[in-house]
Formats: sequence, structure tokens, C-alpha cells
Amino acid sequence: MVRLPSWLIDLLVAAALAALAAFLERMTEGRIATTSILLWVGGGLFVLLRIGALLAQMGRTLGCGFAFLVAWVIPCIGLGLLVASSEVQRVVRDSLALFLLIGVYLLVVMGLTFERVRVHDTAQLSAHPPPE
Repeated sequence: MVRLPSWLIDLLVAAALAALAAFLERMTEGRIATTSILLWVGGGLFVLLRIGALLAQMGRTLGCGFAFLVAWVIPCIGLGLLVASSEVQRVVRDSLALFLLIGVYLLVVMGLTFERVRVHDTAQLSAHPPPE
């Protein structure tokens, strides 16, 4: 069985999720351009997935800390921008489905990071079992 490299898996996941976001934005007649969605959502997801993969290999604390950052801190920053700017409020109102989907995507990144931490911990424990 051929094992895909993790960066290729991240790229495929980010591309599929960005394509779904662009499709949803067109179906709901939002005002954000398709190219912007593909670049920012796809590129942002790919970067977050790669950072999560790197930190998961560095240890449980860093991996779980990054998952916390993605799940809580990034949405809080987005909420702060929403409250601070009326232009951002108009864009979000026009493309509400897209922004809700991006929130779900952040949960996907969090889940994949936790899974990578679990896989790394399992590999470490099997390589170096604790003394009995």
C-alpha cells in the first residue's frame, strides 16, 4: 500500500475544503471573489495543517496548544475584528455561510492536529515502552 506524504494529504484536504467553500459562496451569492476564497481559505488551511503537523511531532504540549489556539484564539480575533469594523460586518453579513464554514474548518484543523498528536504519542510509546 502506498503511503502519501503528510504534506500531500494536507494539500488535498485544503484544496477540497477551499473548493467546497468557493462553491458554497457562489451558491449563496456572497460577495467574496472565488479566487480570494481559494487562495486565502485554501492557503490558510494548508499552512495551519502543516504547522499542526510540525508541532504534533514536537510533542503533546505544543500540538495541543496549537489546537487550542486554532479552536479558540483565532475565532476570538475574528470576533474582535467583526466588532471593530462596520465594513467587516457587511462582508460577514453578505457571506455568513462562508464564515460559518470557516469556523467548521478550524475545528477540522483542531481535530487533525489532535489525531497527529495521538499518532505521534502512540509511535513514541511503542518505540520506548514505559518500564514496568
